[in-house]
Amino acid sequence: MAIIAERPLVTSPGSGEWSHCWGFAQLLGRRKLFIDTIKLVAYRAETALVELAREIMKRSGDTRSLIRGLIHTSANLRPDPAAGILNVELHGQANSVSDSIVAHICEELNTTETTYPGTNLRLKFTPIRSSSFPAGQDV
Repeated sequence: MAIIAERPLVTSPGSGEWSHCWGFAQLLGRRKLFIDTIKLVAYRAETALVELAREIMKRSGDTRSLIRGLIHTSANLRPDPAAGILNVELHGQANSVSDSIVAHICEELNTTETTYPGTNLRLKFTPIRSSSFPAGQDV
C-alpha cells in the first residue's frame, strides 16, 4: 500500500494556489492602504452627516439610509465668482420630512464657511424642494 502525502485543505477561494482560479488580484500594499484611507474618510464624513440628521430625526434608525440617499442625490453646481460663492443646490427628497432634515444639514454646513479646494469660492448649500418648482416642471 502506497502512502499518499496529504495536502492541506483549501477552505477559502482567495487562499494559496487556488487564487488564480477565482480571479482575485491582490493589491499592492501602498495601493490598498490608499483605498482603505479613502473608504475611512468617506465613512467618517457619512457618520458626521448622520449625527447632524439625528439632531432632528425622530426615528434615528433611518438616518444612515437617508444620508446615503442624500449622497446619491443630484445637485446643481452654480458658481458665482463675483460673489465668491459656489452654490450647491440639492434636489428634493422623497418627502417633506426628509426635505426638512436636508435643510437642517445645509444650514449646519453653511455655518462652516468652507471654501472649495483650489479656488476662493465658498460653498453654499441650498435644498431645492419640490414645492419650489412651478407646476408641470420636472424636478
